[in-house]
Amino acid sequence: MAILRRLSLLALAASFVVGLTTASASGVPDQQIRAGFLYNFAMFVEWPTTPLGDPLLVGVLGDDVFASALRSIDGRAANGRKIVVRPVDESDDLARTSILYVGHADDRSAAATLARVGKKPVLTVGHSPRFTQVGGIVRLYTDGGKLRFEINTDRSNECALRISSKLLNLAKIVKEPR
Repeated sequence: MAILRRLSLLALAASFVVGLTTASASGVPDQQIRAGFLYNFAMFVEWPTTPLGDPLLVGVLGDDVFASALRSIDGRAANGRKIVVRPVDESDDLARTSILYVGHADDRSAAATLARVGKKPVLTVGHSPRFTQVGGIVRLYTDGGKLRFEINTDRSNECALRISSKLLNLAKIVKEPR
């Protein structure tokens, strides 16, 4: 069973690396590639004190197009937890999500949202230029025609999230003060 799990994780990691291509090169829409990234993030992050059977709630704030693209992972399992994707708005309790995708393109709006989440164990993902410097954990960005990501490991530690070294090895690591 342990060997099967390891092989499964290696296959996922390989598919994740292959997923670093852009939509123009692969023919896959950019939003679907981003959805694949979020699914892989769910596979390689551990949340504290979350019972194994509880669903993994993925909230999407401010990006209805991306919320639609995430339907492809809604209902799938990640580490024994069923993924539930929900659009959320500013009036929701954002700290109840396991993963929060912040669709704000500007850093000021993203920072205000991230301040509401605080140090709760929420994997925050966004794409604004300074997302990881204003309190976010993972920033998706395009570099050289490929979708990449950076991780603020100091912030993930503050939020008590354990990110697999397999995922960290693929990321640009950010350790800048907020």
